[in-house]
Amino acid sequence: MKTLFLTIFSQIYCALLLFSEAKIPLSEKSVITAKLLCIFTPIGYVLKQLDHWFADNHKFVSFMIYVITINMIVGLYYHWKKHSFSWKRFLLKNSEMFGVMILVYFLLEIINQVAGLSITGEYFQMLIQLVTLLYPISKALKNIHILSNFKHPPSFIMKKLYKFEKTGNVNVLFNNNEQKNDSQNNKQ
Repeated sequence: MKTLFLTIFSQIYCALLLFSEAKIPLSEKSVITAKLLCIFTPIGYVLKQLDHWFADNHKFVSFMIYVITINMIVGLYYHWKKHSFSWKRFLLKNSEMFGVMILVYFLLEIINQVAGLSITGEYFQMLIQLVTLLYPISKALKNIHILSNFKHPPSFIMKKLYKFEKTGNVNVLFNNNEQKNDSQNNKQ
């Protein structure tokens, strides 16, 4: 809220400077002031909020850029090797994936901001970022898994990944109990 007031105050200050100019007609000054307040104030506010968000989430943004790039390279190689590569489809699918990721992250972040600062909010923030990163990561891992003749990443990791995609339970990814149970069942 403080940022919004500062943005509006700076716009009003610029308008007052404009009104102090004697050579510009009053009607033109009024139109320019209205444009400043109605157009540039919301833009300035949004940019300031993005700046704060980016300062808090620069690691996440960096990882997202790396993950998208790796997914694009793996997908390009996968489709090239399967003789199904098309630049048009490549650009369309990656643009679609990028748009979906931004849209879903933004909508989930709105829910998180409304929830406020709490332990639950921090957990939800972690889950939002994990889910957002896992979308391109899972696509890349699936392609790598197929290209390696299902040898790498190991099948137990892929099973956890598929299970997480179905349930959304973070513990499925990081819990080793299932792997221990599988190895005990194999020993019997």
